Amino acid sequence: MKNILLLALLTFIYTNPSHGLQISEARIDSVKVIVMINTAKWCPVCRANGQRIEDQVVSQFANNDSFNILLNDLSTNESKEASATKCKLLGISAIAEASNSSGVIYFIHAKTKEIISEISVTKSTEEVILAFNMALMKAKLSAN
Repeated sequence: MKNILLLALLTFIYTNPSHGLQISEARIDSVKVIVMINTAKWCPVCRANGQRIEDQVVSQFANNDSFNILLNDLSTNESKEASATKCKLLGISAIAEASNSSGVIYFIHAKTKEIISEISVTKSTEEVILAFNMALMKAKLSAN
């Protein structure tokens, strides 16, 4: 449970407590890839890998303006609703509804809202880091 709570800190979307999700225009323009991390408190894969993904992968990309990292918490109806609100504001509701497997990281093109790739959190740290970098490269190439 501690891993899942720590994974919840991965939601690096700028929020305003009184108005909900709010992202500056400059930030929207710089974001190339939306990273949707599907997790659930009841998911053994998520519990086993959450801390590693947070410490060794997400921490490397958290301050990179090319990525918008979103936690899609599938634990309860309440957490699903909260995640759905964030997904809707990012324009990825359809993807979130269709891609509801826990323990999976989805890389979504920020402009086209198409899935670039996906990877299981069970993969090695190196493979997940490579997936982040490859998704960004694909997003940049498709912009040209």
